[in-house]
Parts: sequence; structure tokens; C-alpha cells
Amino acid sequence: MIAEKASSSSQEHFLDGPELPTGITRFWLIRHALVEENARMCMYGSMDVPLCPDSLIAQRPMYRALAARLPQDAQWFISPLSRTRRTAQAIEEAGYGARPLTVEPDLIEQNLGAWQGLEYHALPAHLTLPPHPFWPVAASDCRRGGRV
Repeated sequence: MIAEKASSSSQEHFLDGPELPTGITRFWLIRHALVEENARMCMYGSMDVPLCPDSLIAQRPMYRALAARLPQDAQWFISPLSRTRRTAQAIEEAGYGARPLTVEPDLIEQNLGAWQGLEYHALPAHLTLPPHPFWPVAASDCRRGGRV
């Protein structure tokens, strides 16, 4: 995630609009890159799993486009997980340039408790509520040792 302070410069792209008053902060939330294949088979949540090296190579054009699009004076915040640092580095290497990365522990992904590392095919047997339409579990379904 990066945070950009509004300035008096003109903003020409729809992603930047509407122009913000001075002193207002715009946030750009960037999800980490695709994780490696074995990690995608399970509920990895807050586990520190690596990124997919093949995907990092294949998606270089997207990182270049993003590097060109992001504000240059932004502050960068990452979670303690290596996948967020590595995603930021991929954007930097794609033309954005090196920037200080501030680790913000509260940005870490959801701790899935006893479900951490559980393969997706085994998850339904552990659910007490129907899954969310675009997430494998309902927001209020509790798992031992995790957080809702």
C-alpha cells in the first residue's frame, strides 16, 4: 500500500480524479503478487509463503505499467510478510526506483488459526457457515486460534 499527499499539480488520469484538496491523502492498495503453486493449494492466510518466480517474470509488463502510474512522492507501507516486500521490489525494479518500505504489522493478512495450511479440498468439512461468494469462508465463521 502506498499513500500520496495531494498536491496542487494537475491530475490528468481518471485513476487520480477527482482532484483532492491539499492535505487529503489518497491510498493506493496493491495486493501482493501471485504466490507459488504449492501455497495456492492451501489456506495460507498469514503464513509467510514465497511468490511464484515464473509469475514474477511473466507479469513484468504489468509491473512496468504500475511503476509508471504510481505517484513518485508516495510513502510505501508493507506487511511483515515477504510476499509484500517482494511485490514492492518487483515494482521498484520495473522502473519505479527504490523507496523506503515501512513495515506495518496491522496490514498482515488474516490469521486462519487451525485452518492455516489446510488444503482447500479439506476446508468444507471444517465450516460451520456457508462460504462467502468470493472468499472460501464466511466472515463470521470462527476457527480455533484464528481471528474473525
